Amino acid sequence: MTPKTVELNEAQLAQIIDRARSQPEPALEIARAIIEQDEQHREQEFQNATTYLLEKNRELYRRLSQ
Repeated sequence: MTPKTVELNEAQLAQIIDRARSQPEPALEIARAIIEQDEQHREQEFQNATTYLLEKNRELYRRLSQ
């Protein structure tokens, strides 16, 4: 696993601390889960944008390939 440095604003830090206090999981595991969810969300947004652009430009790509 590659170490990462993550900058958090006060609200994000408070969220991690609150979850750590209310759940039996260690704070580090909670932080990892939050970061993983964020990365998955960003990946899905990227995939959606890529699909949209490919669909939008399908006719252009077809003409250019001829």
